[in-house]
Amino acid sequence: MLEPGLVTFVTTVGLTMTSPVNSAVFWSLTPLIMPVLGRLVLGERIEPVVVAGALLATLGTGLLVWSQGGHGGGSPLGDALLLLGCWPPASAA
Repeated sequence: MLEPGLVTFVTTVGLTMTSPVNSAVFWSLTPLIMPVLGRLVLGERIEPVVVAGALLATLGTGLLVWSQGGHGGGSPLGDALLLLGCWPPASAA
């Protein structure tokens, strides 16, 4: 029962510390994380295209987060809180 409220709280606090652009990118990565977790947890087959897309999206997200710190657009703590709020087990409720 507390899970949706905790996700909202963590995401809201993370947004006060970092850029909304980072938040949008982290939430958009959730569909790519699910097939990878399906492979790790359930042993499901995963297509090479999905792996390539997940790697490309992760590299792009890393580049975005790294470049945002230079002009004050984001903070590592805020990004970590947003990632915690976007983590699939937390946002599945």
